[in-house]
Order: sequence, then structure tokens, then C-alpha cells
Amino acid sequence: MPEFASNEIETAWGQIESALDQLVGLTGGLDGDQLNWRPATGPRADDAANSLYVLASHALGVAEQATLFMLGGEPGERDRAAEFASSGQTAEALEARWASLRERIPASLSRIPATALLETFEHPVRGTESGRRLLVATITHVASHLGHAELTRDLIPDA
Repeated sequence: MPEFASNEIETAWGQIESALDQLVGLTGGLDGDQLNWRPATGPRADDAANSLYVLASHALGVAEQATLFMLGGEPGERDRAAEFASSGQTAEALEARWASLRERIPASLSRIPATALLETFEHPVRGTESGRRLLVATITHVASHLGHAELTRDLIPDA
């Protein structure tokens, strides 16, 4: 584990890592139908929540944007719409993306100074916020999708 400029950054990474590890772990061993299954939320066919595949893809995108592109200042652009349109026949692409991010994120966060927590960043949805708020929002966002994913996994037929 790299050294971080503050315990706060290290703790935030630990929370993000734990939630993503659990979320991506929920996709293991499922076939394409199970990964892409969406729980019904109403009487119409299109009344459905997100699939486990979408939840994992989206959570990885949230973490990547906040930690690498915003706090870390790395070049890159997030395609949120593609996250919600994503699907797969196996979890391999999600697992590979997580394996890459699991190395890149702490390396990037280890290069930022503690003062980055006080700096302001422009989030495309939430507007101007501090680096600290950006990390806290990332933790809560990813953790909430972990909860969604756990419920979805429990509801998948024949899983």
C-alpha cells in the first residue's frame, strides 16, 4: 500500500476499495442472463431497476472520475450514459477494470497533498465542492450502490 499524505485520504481509499471489492465480487460466478437481469419496479416491462452489471460499471465509473480524473488530475473522461447501457456475458470485464483501478487509484491518491482536501473541484452534477466532500460523496455513492447490488443479487432468479 502506498503512503498517503493524510490519514483521511488513506481512510477514504479504504472505504472506497472495500465497497468496490464487495460490489464487483457480487458479479462473480454469474452468467450473462443473471448479470443483466433487472428487478421489476412496476407493472410495465420497462419499469425495472438497474442490473448488477450496470451497478458495478457505474460504481467503478464514479470512483474513477472522482479519484483519478478530478482529485488526481489525470486525463480522462467518464461516459455515464455508457455505464447505464452496459451489459456483459461474464464478469471478466468488470473484474479486469476493477483490478486496474485498484492499482491506479491508490497510486494517484498517494501523489496528492493533504491540502487537496481543501481545494475546490467542479463536479459535473453536484457543482463546486472541496476535495474532502468529493471523497465523502464518492464513499456514500459507491456504498449505496453496494446496497442496491446486494439486494439485486439476492433477487436474481436461480443465482
